[in-house]
Amino acid sequence: MTSPTAGPTSMKASLPPALLPLTEFSHLEGHCWIARLPEAGEGDSVAAPLSSSLHVLENGRPLGPGHSEHQHIIAEGGGRYSHWGDTLYFSTSDGAAPAHDGRAYHVLVQERLGVGPWSQIARQLAHRTDAPTPAAVYAAAEALLASHYPAAMLGEDLKAFWGETALRETYTRLCGSNQRSFERKFAVLGLLRLTHQVPGDVAECGAYEGATAYFLAQALAQADRRRQILLFDSFEGLSAPDAIDGGYWRPGDLTAAEARARENLRDFATVEFYRGWIPSRFAEVADRRFAFVHIDVDLHAPTRDSLEFFYPRTAPGGVIVCDDYGFTSCPGARVAMDEFFAGRPEPVVHLPTGQGFVIKA
Repeated sequence: MTSPTAGPTSMKASLPPALLPLTEFSHLEGHCWIARLPEAGEGDSVAAPLSSSLHVLENGRPLGPGHSEHQHIIAEGGGRYSHWGDTLYFSTSDGAAPAHDGRAYHVLVQERLGVGPWSQIARQLAHRTDAPTPAAVYAAAEALLASHYPAAMLGEDLKAFWGETALRETYTRLCGSNQRSFERKFAVLGLLRLTHQVPGDVAECGAYEGATAYFLAQALAQADRRRQILLFDSFEGLSAPDAIDGGYWRPGDLTAAEARARENLRDFATVEFYRGWIPSRFAEVADRRFAFVHIDVDLHAPTRDSLEFFYPRTAPGGVIVCDDYGFTSCPGARVAMDEFFAGRPEPVVHLPTGQGFVIKA
């Protein structure tokens, strides 16, 4: 163990590298590839299925969800991965072979980020005689984030919705260990409650694996509000981005299996699937009216097309949510939303979760 008086230089020297390149791959089956990780720290196990602190990066972008079941990595791919022992089981974002797709793959071992200001905080926590309080751990995490990603802000501690145990358990079952969209799911449920007295059905453009639709369907059932939930998705990932969408996304990113979405939603008879590229299936529901519309398609053209179709069919008091509005990775979605509502009475409300929404006048 490093001496508590050791300076940042000696701490840095004692740590193995946090970012490890992946250079050799073997194919297991389906979408699953294997890479050996002899120095990547503790992996998952049956007794501790969330032990690994490893993150997989594809050209610097995080893949996931991590801690995925091997059968899902094999059958569905989409960037899922799992770290067991000295072995990484992973899939690329679009199913391409990692040795031949021209992309760089790395693993980031979170527990090794012991450099700079974080090294001092880590030593202080490690050498306390008493257990660090949650507030101390949160402050340490905030300092770590600030030292490695100064533009990011962690936000307030002690948020009550973190204690929504049933919601978190359902989220983990549907989405794995990646908690990044949990607050957006929570926000969507709050916005849905605004529409309980509004007539019409629910639509989602961009269903992915059905997690948001699950929460919507569950909330409607618990509130005894009978509505159909219409899901529109190509299940072939994103279409080709336009110039206005920037360079973050590629065609085929965010591919999800329709079978997985149907399995996740099998308990809800109110869910209808419309597979196809937006807006090809919209005409089939042109006579419907909507109380709540959730748009999560990341790009400018399908966001614009979704607004053009659903806005005139949304009842007064209904809510339209753009999941991607506030993310710099989705500039086209924000442009589509801002341009569409520029001449209309509804202001776009930008939430700190990254979502934007309007309430139909």
